[in-house]
Amino acid sequence: MLGAIPKLDQAVQLPLFAQAQPTPVPQLEPELAKVLQALAPEPTAFDLIVQQAGLAVGSVSSALLQLELLGLVSQLPGMRYQRC
Repeated sequence: MLGAIPKLDQAVQLPLFAQAQPTPVPQLEPELAKVLQALAPEPTAFDLIVQQAGLAVGSVSSALLQLELLGLVSQLPGMRYQRC
């Protein structure tokens, strides 16, 4: 016999945070803002972002990294990016 099954604590419901409110976008440098505007809400290929932003590949890559560190963009597999 395994013994008595211990009683588990009852589930505690935590208050939900207002997820519908978007995070305010901080004041960005013009180049970062241009790259952020080039991003669609759905996953966007890196080449399309470069084309939409009209900037050099290195500048877009650097901007995407900065935006990712700010928590405004997330990188997805296949060199695709998406707004957070």
